[in-house]
Amino acid sequence: MCLVDKNGTLRQNLQILKESDINRRTTENIEQVYNNFLNAFLFGINVWKRGEHARALECLYYTQRFYLQLIRITEKTTNHWVNPFTQLENELSNKAYESFKKGTAPLKNEAIHEAYIHLLKSSKKILKQLGQEYSVTDFTQIIKEIEAYSLEN
Repeated sequence: MCLVDKNGTLRQNLQILKESDINRRTTENIEQVYNNFLNAFLFGINVWKRGEHARALECLYYTQRFYLQLIRITEKTTNHWVNPFTQLENELSNKAYESFKKGTAPLKNEAIHEAYIHLLKSSKKILKQLGQEYSVTDFTQIIKEIEAYSLEN
């Protein structure tokens, strides 16, 4: 579909959307992103445990996506929220970018598992950091259980 904005009305209305500043740094949003992260993580680990490594690699993308949203909240770079992969190299600190890189993997069994485990462990640190600034629900027990489960053979 092709749109023609002959009188500039569409452009004016879309500009309002561009200028709207949605606050992504709220307790409710942090908890929603972390719940999504844990769901994506568990789905991916279960697929990996079934031996579907290509599919587990696909699922890793969603885990990475929510992980990046958590990083973007901590680093106050939420402008690229919808696609958190955009401009990573320029918008994240070196430390956060290196941590993200460790959460990527080629299509190899152990590399995929290591990426998942890294993302879970790193997300715990991020959540702890965010917990100092926001009154985030305590995820400690569920994270312990998920971590133990993900390390089982």
